[in-house]
Amino acid sequence: MTRRAWVIGAVVLLASACARDPKQAAAKFVASGDAFVARQQFKEATIEYRNALERQPRDAAIEVKLAHAYEQAKDVPAAYRHYLRATELDERRIDARAWLAEFLVRNGQFDEARRHARAVLEIDPKQVQALIVLASAEAAMRDRGAALEWVQKALAIDPSSATAHSLLGALELGAGDRARAKAAFVKATELAPSSPDAWIALAQFDVATGEFAAAEKALTKALDVASDKAGVHRLIAMFDVGVGRAAEAEPHLKQVAEAGASGRILLADYYAAAARNSEALAELDRVVADKTAPRETVALAHLRRAAVRHTTGERDKAHQELARLFDNDQLGADAHVLKAQLIMRERGDLGEALTHAREAMTRRPNDPAVLYVLATVHLARGDLAEAEAPLRRARDAAPQSPMIELQLGRLLLAKGDYRGAGESAKRVLASAPSAEAVALQAQAARLSGDLPRARQIVNAALAAAPSATALYAELGDVELAARRPDAARAAYERALAAKENTPRARRGLIAADLAAKRTADADARIRQWSADAPAAPDLPLLAATVHLSAGNQQAALADYERAAAANPRSAGVFTAIGMLKAEGGDRPGAQSAYERALQLDADDGVAANNLAWIYAAQDRTGEALGLAQVAHKALGGKPAALDTLGWMYYLQNSAAAGIPFLSRAADADPRNAVYRYHLGAALLKANQRERGRRELQQALVLSTAFDGAGDAKRLLNER
Repeated sequence: MTRRAWVIGAVVLLASACARDPKQAAAKFVASGDAFVARQQFKEATIEYRNALERQPRDAAIEVKLAHAYEQAKDVPAAYRHYLRATELDERRIDARAWLAEFLVRNGQFDEARRHARAVLEIDPKQVQALIVLASAEAAMRDRGAALEWVQKALAIDPSSATAHSLLGALELGAGDRARAKAAFVKATELAPSSPDAWIALAQFDVATGEFAAAEKALTKALDVASDKAGVHRLIAMFDVGVGRAAEAEPHLKQVAEAGASGRILLADYYAAAARNSEALAELDRVVADKTAPRETVALAHLRRAAVRHTTGERDKAHQELARLFDNDQLGADAHVLKAQLIMRERGDLGEALTHAREAMTRRPNDPAVLYVLATVHLARGDLAEAEAPLRRARDAAPQSPMIELQLGRLLLAKGDYRGAGESAKRVLASAPSAEAVALQAQAARLSGDLPRARQIVNAALAAAPSATALYAELGDVELAARRPDAARAAYERALAAKENTPRARRGLIAADLAAKRTADADARIRQWSADAPAAPDLPLLAATVHLSAGNQQAALADYERAAAANPRSAGVFTAIGMLKAEGGDRPGAQSAYERALQLDADDGVAANNLAWIYAAQDRTGEALGLAQVAHKALGGKPAALDTLGWMYYLQNSAAAGIPFLSRAADADPRNAVYRYHLGAALLKANQRERGRRELQQALVLSTAFDGAGDAKRLLNER
């Protein structure tokens, strides 16, 4: 054998040996990945590290290298998955746990953030960043005492920690001590003048205290010292939008877009919010076509594109694009959430919307955004009891979210818990003042009967912020409740002139006109509005209100039928049609309308209650009983629903089962002769003759002309 042949053979044998030794093969791929990282070629590095993991799938160190490379390549979801995998393989990986703790606390997953931070401290009790994570989590969960304890421990270990000083400033601000808060934030910038985070924290303090000029200077300083300027450009854009300078945000967002696909999605969101939908779609199309963009970022672009397409009227394309995302591991829950929202926007099948919201819940059961949307679907279905639990869980998971707190306050308002609603409004006003929070606070006062306070709340807010024209509709509601229709009309007209909540302002104006017995004026308004906006969906309903007020049921029925033609998926409109047809003696027409309402919303309590009586008259008592049970569940303790359920049991020869419901109905409305008659008949049938006769006699004392009076007399005459 020649020397050359021997050398080639040795190389082949060596290569074969490496191929057979997974550890050596993995080491070669790791070395190659490290070289790519050194050259800042992070995507190429991820390929090498993945190859290494194929040879050594349980190596936590390689998982950390891969996670870091993904992080540098801006693929945060992938980085998260591999840092998490590293901790599963080696629970003592401080670097992975520390990254996870910081990531999770930034994304509102405070319990998980605390778990990882505590695990870090068990290994290294002096790990300052873990202490800061714990302090941040406790602060977010509104436990200032615990947060202060953790931040003081961090400062005891590292008095020069700018991050700790910034967090201390936030805690002092939360306690109302602006001077000490300002000192802490300034101290952080003095300790770390080249830290963009310190300047950003100072800017956030200045924004919170209304010092917008100072905030702008601090953000400019952060941009000067930042190495990764895209993140600061993003914050400056958010600042510009927040202070009403949305146009000035665009150049900053374009800088963010140039930094990567995720920034391009942010720019698209900006365009969509400004109704510049063609530009939004163009940016999203670029992300979808970007072969170098991370897979999850592309999926997010599809999600955003579905939302924009729906807004532009491309509903079918929007739903098709969403359907392709349902099985996506990361965004499937978001796709189901958006599907539920689009169905509600279309006034579609709320049962289908609920199915999608629940599917999102199975995937992310503790996500506050998912919980919030689930609650809004329940609210749209009129199910306050089902909505409250997910809303409270959402508030617990994201206690600083004003949107969730406001929705919870509105739910409490609808339940009649005016004190609770007012407390929710107060919490929002303390952290993120808004016209919506002022309106909620005023509504709580108004509905509790304190009209002077409600008026004072709205007028004070308008004096402080005259541009908050949305509050004029609330002022109109206050004046209407105070029986001051002229003052109410003036307030509603200002809201309408400002184009703030136009349907509500129109509804208020009609109510004010009717309260002042100015039916002709109300009718004239509706005619004018219909000429200006013939397709406005609220106008037929307002016309029906005016016609009913004038006693013109036929005209009102025609209005509701126009509303049904414009929105054929509104169960409430069909229920109203059914009621008017029943009053007009058109029982088949009423039956058809109620059945259509229940097809659209199986939990429509009024439709179910009224249809039960129609079915009972047709001897379809089994179906009638089922409908009465639906009505009872939907309408709760309403006497009419209780009476219907009790009487349907009676017709099913189950008088004993019906008596408790009939008794509650009669107790709730003791002057209703029909309720007393139904209870008396059921008691007689259950052999409670003495009490039954008393109820029948009382019914006839109240009236001798109610439906069933003849039967009541017959029962009394029987021995």
